[in-house]
Amino acid sequence: MLLEHIASEKTGPLQRMKQKIDSKLGRYVYSQRLGSIEPVFGYIWDTIGIKRCTLREKTKVDSQWKLFTLLHKLTKVQRFGAAP
Repeated sequence: MLLEHIASEKTGPLQRMKQKIDSKLGRYVYSQRLGSIEPVFGYIWDTIGIKRCTLREKTKVDSQWKLFTLLHKLTKVQRFGAAP
């Protein structure tokens, strides 16, 4: 029973994902993911110092999130200038 469990761990979801990411196609797809929107969240959390929404209800949180992203975009315009 224990040996069956150990054998199934080798082909479990974690091992399959490792094999998928380690393939040529997996490395390419994962490298494309690194240039995604995730840095915006890190910037808002670390640089601006906003860790969580302070309002409740979906519409209020949505409005607050839009203000956070607007602040992020305005900061980029201020630093780098507007696009032509």
